[in-house]
Amino acid sequence: MNRRIRNSIILMGLVLAGFFGSATTGSAATTGGPAVTLGALATVPTGAALYSSNCESCHGPLLSSAKLGADSTRIQTAIAGNSGGMGFLATLTVTEIQSIANSIASVPTGAALYKNNCLSCHGGLSSTVKAGADSIRIQNAIANNTGGMGLFATLSPLQVQAIASALTVAPTGTLSYVNDCASCHGVITSSFKTGADFSRIQNAISSNTGGMGFLATLLTVDIQAIAAVLTAP
Repeated sequence: MNRRIRNSIILMGLVLAGFFGSATTGSAATTGGPAVTLGALATVPTGAALYSSNCESCHGPLLSSAKLGADSTRIQTAIAGNSGGMGFLATLTVTEIQSIANSIASVPTGAALYKNNCLSCHGGLSSTVKAGADSIRIQNAIANNTGGMGLFATLSPLQVQAIASALTVAPTGTLSYVNDCASCHGVITSSFKTGADFSRIQNAISSNTGGMGFLATLLTVDIQAIAAVLTAP
């Protein structure tokens, strides 16, 4: 009897030791894969970090990326087809691509945020007296409830920065529109292209729609700036 109790105690000790060992190291026995430690989890890059490392050099910063809204399928197809030389990103995992797509989808354009939150008081991006206002100036105005702006305290720092980015490119967008678009499409405030986003403009240039192929010399940042003032004229 004593031997049986002793053996049971030993067996229970071994089981408990195995359980706590698994909980600490992320044992493969319960997951069917390699052990994952808390330290390893902490090193997994975010979608924003992956975008910065792999995409920003061609498509611009996340806040004003020309690829805002691109989903994982679109990204994967571009990589598989080596669109724009993207084939080198074939080393990215499905999880990493999805993470990048999530980060792109979660960032509304600064122009859209400006239109929804600022246009009614400060006018369109093409004529606003707030052109050039940076994120610190906007954040201070919100914090001090300047002009009743305290109601925008729900905006995240990322959203405030996106609005600031749109205000930064506003003068450039207005000038580029006047120089390159107004002769065909009219002044910004009454243009029948109001609401045209980056993709729409870029596709029209690439397809030479209405003879727009001559604008192929425009830089990505110029097209983004034009799109910004058209989105929130």
